[in-house]
Amino acid sequence: MRNKVCLIGVLTSFFLILIFVCSCATLQEPPISNFDPLLFPTENFYIGIGIGKDKDKFKAKQTAKILAKADLASQIETTVISKKEASMLDDGFNQSSTYKELIEESLLQKLENISYIEEDFSPKNGQITYAILTSSPT
Repeated sequence: MRNKVCLIGVLTSFFLILIFVCSCATLQEPPISNFDPLLFPTENFYIGIGIGKDKDKFKAKQTAKILAKADLASQIETTVISKKEASMLDDGFNQSSTYKELIEESLLQKLENISYIEEDFSPKNGQITYAILTSSPT
């Protein structure tokens, strides 16, 4: 009986110490984001997001920037106009044919003046980068 009381006392002491240690541990606040989506409404901006998952900070930043720009570019429309012309000439002696194709592609907005916002690098989460471009009125 005395052993049970002793065991219960030891376990109770252990749990009280464990609760005390856990309550003293500080909880880490999530990092504050450098990107505020309210400042960049999608009606006025194209926003690309890139995530670089590399332990090396420099490589992760480069990868995130490239992926953010690619994501941004995928949102921008292009217009492709194709004109084809075929003709055949037969004068009774000779035959000739020509084929012309004109492909016209116009990018509605150039990828210039891109702004980048980088979150703080962390080895666990990698690098998150936002590419931001003002959309032109259509």
